Amino acid sequence: MLKHSSVLAAFLVSMGLLTGCGSSSSSSDAPVVKGVVVDGIIKDAEVCVDSNGDGDCSDEPASCRATTDVFGEFDLGGCGSVAPLVSYGGTDTGTGLAFTGSLKAPAGSLVVTPMTSATQALVEGGQSAEEAEATIKAAFGIDEAVELTEFNPFKALDEGTPAEKEQAQQVLAQQAKVQTIVHSISAAVAGADE
Repeated sequence: MLKHSSVLAAFLVSMGLLTGCGSSSSSSDAPVVKGVVVDGIIKDAEVCVDSNGDGDCSDEPASCRATTDVFGEFDLGGCGSVAPLVSYGGTDTGTGLAFTGSLKAPAGSLVVTPMTSATQALVEGGQSAEEAEATIKAAFGIDEAVELTEFNPFKALDEGTPAEKEQAQQVLAQQAKVQTIVHSISAAVAGADE
């Protein structure tokens, strides 16, 4: 069970079921060089720095858009990291199924996952990126040492230390809970629309 009611709101916002308010920004001007989209490994997803906050990559400059490779990795070159990342579309390489949702991550993130989507939803709701990440970690019992905006659980499972592998298993297990909650809410909303 979730420990913070704001986390449920974060899921709703990240799924587009509720409208977030406010905007996010970061004081970091460091370029986003490489990152990865993880909800499973997602290849052929469109990723962008969402500088105008509309959740759509089509109106962003070409230099601030990329498509993920077979490892879910993307390269935005020297595009600044002062705005959130958005990812949508692609194919889950583990299942071969199309990924029909979208994911977000706070400005400066190196990974885009369901956990970073929930974090970004809290940022859009007014929390700082640090507060939002702490809220998500506390709600899901994730080790405080894990940096959700940088931690690639699949890479940690393959190449990490025993401690990193344990953290990866923990993050993936909690990410599965996020997915279950989001799918349940989506189904309930779809049923209400009918």
